[in-house]
Amino acid sequence: MRRPAISLAHDMTAMQGLWLQAMQDTWSITAAGRVPSPTRIAAGNDRAMRLAAGMIGAGGRALTPIHAKATANAKRLRTPRKDERSGSAR
Repeated sequence: MRRPAISLAHDMTAMQGLWLQAMQDTWSITAAGRVPSPTRIAAGNDRAMRLAAGMIGAGGRALTPIHAKATANAKRLRTPRKDERSGSAR
């Protein structure tokens, strides 16, 4: 497998773990039949924020090697400017 695919698979596995924990929290809060404590709510919010941040970061990490290749190709293939072709410096 290529690096972007491996990176994305690793990140998605971690995100699925966080999602499972969030769903377990939701189920236990719902099944308890009482209002959750502020600590429990804060812990759930923290997990949700880590899940969202992780999903955003996963895309960036997966695209980093692709972006590096595309940038290198663009630099390699770009047409020289008029002043670079004539060899004169400003």
